Amino acid sequence: MTTYQPYQVDLTNCDQEPIHIPGRIQPHGFLLVCRMPDLAIIQVSGNTADHINVQSDELLAQSLSDFINLPIIERIIAAWQADNFQTVNPTIVKLTPATTPYNLIAHRQHDLLLLEFEPLRPAITSLQFYNMLSHILQTIQQADTLAALFQTSAEQIKQLTGFDRVMVYRFDEDWHGQVIAEAKESGLEPFLGLHFPASDIPTQARQLYTINRVRNIVDVTAKPADLLPLLTPPADQPLDLTHAVLRAVPPIHIEYLRNIGVAATMSISIIHNGSLWGLFVCHHYTPRFVDYNLRNICAFISHIFSGQLPTIIAAEEHQLAKQFSAVGETLLEQMSRSTDFVAGLVDYPVTLLDLNSSRGAAIYFNDQLVLHGQTPARNQVLDLIDWLNQQEETALYHTDKLSAAYEPAQAYTATAAGLLALSISKFTGDWMLWFKPEVVQTVEWGGNPEKAVAVEADGLRLSPRQSFEQWTEIVHAKSLPWQPAELNAVRKLREHITNVIVQHTAQMQAVNAQLKKAYEELDAFSYSVSHDLRSPLRIIDSYAEILWEDYHDQLDEDGQEILAVITRNTSRMNQLIEDMLAYSRLTRSEKIYNNLDLTPIIQEAIDLVMPSQKERHIIFDIHLLPELYGDRPLIQQLFFNVISNAAKYTRPVSQPRIEISGRQQGDEVVYAISDNGIGFDMAYADEIFKVFARLHQDETEFEGTGIGLALVKRIVQSHQGRIWVESRPGQGSTFYIALPASPAHG
Repeated sequence: MTTYQPYQVDLTNCDQEPIHIPGRIQPHGFLLVCRMPDLAIIQVSGNTADHINVQSDELLAQSLSDFINLPIIERIIAAWQADNFQTVNPTIVKLTPATTPYNLIAHRQHDLLLLEFEPLRPAITSLQFYNMLSHILQTIQQADTLAALFQTSAEQIKQLTGFDRVMVYRFDEDWHGQVIAEAKESGLEPFLGLHFPASDIPTQARQLYTINRVRNIVDVTAKPADLLPLLTPPADQPLDLTHAVLRAVPPIHIEYLRNIGVAATMSISIIHNGSLWGLFVCHHYTPRFVDYNLRNICAFISHIFSGQLPTIIAAEEHQLAKQFSAVGETLLEQMSRSTDFVAGLVDYPVTLLDLNSSRGAAIYFNDQLVLHGQTPARNQVLDLIDWLNQQEETALYHTDKLSAAYEPAQAYTATAAGLLALSISKFTGDWMLWFKPEVVQTVEWGGNPEKAVAVEADGLRLSPRQSFEQWTEIVHAKSLPWQPAELNAVRKLREHITNVIVQHTAQMQAVNAQLKKAYEELDAFSYSVSHDLRSPLRIIDSYAEILWEDYHDQLDEDGQEILAVITRNTSRMNQLIEDMLAYSRLTRSEKIYNNLDLTPIIQEAIDLVMPSQKERHIIFDIHLLPELYGDRPLIQQLFFNVISNAAKYTRPVSQPRIEISGRQQGDEVVYAISDNGIGFDMAYADEIFKVFARLHQDETEFEGTGIGLALVKRIVQSHQGRIWVESRPGQGSTFYIALPASPAHG
């Protein structure tokens, strides 16, 4: 026989073994199969002579009544008719006067009655049984943590059954198993913490564990007893031993147990939420039989364990949820008193990182990305958000191995091996992300989980691994898992965020209404004040003019200078009032929008600007300009102010030049007005559009009221446009104005 390891062979091949129809039983008991309703014995195990001194072939075709007394048969028939054998299992029987008593265990398999006979151990009294169960129940129910529950239960089963080793074996989501608690004899090598591959307990074995909850393998060296005949008459089909306690052990599992050095085992199923959660696995290093009643007590312990398990899990999750809930309430308070909810999550001592065990987080809201803690780079997070938006509709996404689903994440497992993503709004693509770093895990396996394959005449035959020495595997690119309490906490946070956004929206609407009213009142006040100031200003200007015309030759130089100052400031005051009136009229006057050819408007603006420039020669370079859609008087005022501003600040330049160009971009046109004037520092780019803002205070060289560019911005905004500027000191300025394009050309 040659052994080799072809690469295509994996650990799932043994799932194909039909372990429920082995055609044999364990030899510590024997089996009779009866036809109903005449109770004729049609199939037996081949070891009856070892137990009752009757050859197997002698039992065939005989009636059960030839061996078992009538009252017991009547009880069995009643159980058959009720399809409930709990009332008769086990029943103490003595088949022949010369044999010892046996426990009879009956069950139905379709239209056949299966009777199993196991050795009878000294019975315990009802009082002993009650005291035993009472002690076990009290001990296990005192456990208040999962670790205590696991350890206490293992110790109780070891004390009850006398096995050398009892383990609590838990399945993970991939059906790999881990020993999470252990009670053992001193001197034995510990198995605690070891992992075992799913193939050690294959699919069909796990299915049987959900049906037949307690399984005792008495002696791995014992030769199993074949069924006679091998196929069950009259259909000549293999006998289904799913419910049989004596069902033989598959050869591959016997070999497995021999390799691990075990002589006897018992497995007790742990059922949680209707599924196989794990097993109590008992090992003994010499043969060991556990009778039916004791096995029932072990099943009861598992039942207590299964009842206590969700209670403790719920208590621990409740404690964690309580902690996260307190954090959530603090975050809600912070968000409520912040200008926006994002600040409330990152700008205080308690942050969104306190809502779970993450190390980093990201908030993407209104096209703005905020990173907090240990995160991937900005571009990596933005790409990840794009990927999330492409996934199927999901409000919450979580994984402890992001790179398995999203390959680019392999580049940043150090910060984001695990991801918890909460959709704020799927419509807008807004997200909150939490990241967990890679936790390099050392998984200790009970031997190398790869199996060897032995070649025989009929093809491939699986054989289990020979060595169970500890075998270490290093697992990368994986984070600690996300707990249910963490998921619930972020779901609650989304509710808080929604409430805060609604609250902030209502507050902003109220503030905007107040601001609108205040602006309207301010405009009305400005208009009224400006209008009322014009009358006394005209009187001052008129008297100053009369004084100059009639009396200037009677004034000395100081008097004439004072009169000139009065005249200049009266003129400046009049211009300021005119600008204020224009600024306030912008919101009060009705606008008429049309398609506008900008070229003549620009020429008119230049014609209005140049008379104030005395004998200066300014070169105007006007490109072909696209049409726009706007109110003509306001557009003319806009470009007059911008061109006038450019002309003013090119005054120190020997060869002043102003260039005006435009291009259409989508549904808007963008105009650029460039000059080669004195320029300014871009640190003041926003200041120049404010009312009364002046970067150059020398009024003798650069006259103005400080309202011109503020008026320009207000006109642009009234047209739903945009304005910005680029400038450098000594290198001129360029004003960009984006306005709606003409509908005919848009």
